Formats: sequence, C-alpha cells, structure tokens
Amino acid sequence: MGPEAVRRGLALLIAALATPALAGPTVDAPGRLPEPPPSVPDLAYDSRLLSSAAAAEQFQGALDGGWTLSADAAVGGQGDLYAFQLVDKRDHIEGAWRDLRRPGDPAASGFVDQLQRTPEGLVIRFTPAPGRPTTVVLRADLRGELTGDGRAVPVTLRRTAP
Repeated sequence: MGPEAVRRGLALLIAALATPALAGPTVDAPGRLPEPPPSVPDLAYDSRLLSSAAAAEQFQGALDGGWTLSADAAVGGQGDLYAFQLVDKRDHIEGAWRDLRRPGDPAASGFVDQLQRTPEGLVIRFTPAPGRPTTVVLRADLRGELTGDGRAVPVTLRRTAP
C-alpha cells in the first residue's frame, strides 16, 4: 500500500469522524417521535385489549374492590378495625379480611365466611379468631353494627381502593 493510498484512507476517516451523526429526537423537538407512528395492526391490538378490559369491568358489581370497616368515633369507636377485599360477581360476592389492629400477625387475616346482599343492605360473616365468629350487618348507607364476643359496635364501611 503506497503513501497515496494511506493519505486517501486517512482523509476518508477524518471526513467520516467530522460528519455529525443523525441525532435522535430531543425535548426541544416535540414534533419528532423516537419511533414510527403505530401501525394498523398495533392500533387494532390496542383496541381489542381496551375492549376486553371494558367488557370484564361490566361483569363486576358495585362492591368490587377494597373496603375498610371502622368503629364510629361518635360513640367512642376505635377507628379502623378491618380491611376487606371484595370480588362482586353480581350473582355472588367473595372476599378476604384483615385485622388492622394486628399488623404483621399471620393469624390476623382470612377469607370471609359469608357475604350476602339483603333487602336492607349487606351481611358479612367472618371468623377473626378460632371459634369466635363475627357478623357485620350493614344498611344501604353502609352503616350498621359489628357483633362479636357478645358485644355490638356501631360501624361504617367505606371504599378505600377501586
């Protein structure tokens, strides 16, 4: 390889290094996207996914989600007592409970024994301690009474998570 070929190769290398690379989009160029616009199949897939999610939501009832049962402060209540996670399938309701006064205790949670809609409201039965069933009877306004251990406490059920 002669000196002329070396000079030509070096000139090409310098020219290549001096040419700025094509820069991607920046914050200053909001009209430029980092990727091409979605294709028709991508848009169709997204549409099917959103449609399926909306259809699944329609099968859930009004009680689906997270709830907290609190003792009414007006009568010397103890604040938040139990957290419930309910699944409302319209024809039946299932759920789990957790005792908020015993954080970290593995025995402080379990499945709800019975959830029943009544003409007056809702009845929840669960067993927070072996052999000590607890019943919550709620009116349509989600206020009612928790009965367990031979005593009744006025309570309110409120939504805490969708």
